Amino acid sequence: MRKSLKNAFKAYLRRIGFSDFIPLGDDDEQKRSVTKEDSRFLLDKLVGFQKVNDIIIIVFIIMLCASFGIGLFFVFHFLDNSTLISAIFGGNFLVILAIIMKLRQLWMEKFIIDYVLHVLKDMQPKEAAKFIVDIYSTFFGN
Repeated sequence: MRKSLKNAFKAYLRRIGFSDFIPLGDDDEQKRSVTKEDSRFLLDKLVGFQKVNDIIIIVFIIMLCASFGIGLFFVFHFLDNSTLISAIFGGNFLVILAIIMKLRQLWMEKFIIDYVLHVLKDMQPKEAAKFIVDIYSTFFGN
């Protein structure tokens, strides 16, 4: 996961007063009440991350297709040299594997962002704060 997504959640938690210690149970110990502006702060950050992630995912899919196409071109171009073909296959496999691993990370991050955005849009700020505390501790530990 990108550190910037973790930092966005951390900034929200710091803003609502859950920076160092996450209390369990009642919210009586909370320093201040959570407002709609706090929820809007997090939603705005997440929408920005969502737009950037969508662009990055498209770029990685284009890179994946281009890598596959370039690999096929070189294989058919050097069809008579089996040593070179095996090197091309190996290199192309490693490049495609690296791209797929990065796409998997981006997909997981996109899932978290989409899930949080979907849940937070109709939630009261107080429940949203509890939800974000759970999400932060589940995905980012701490």
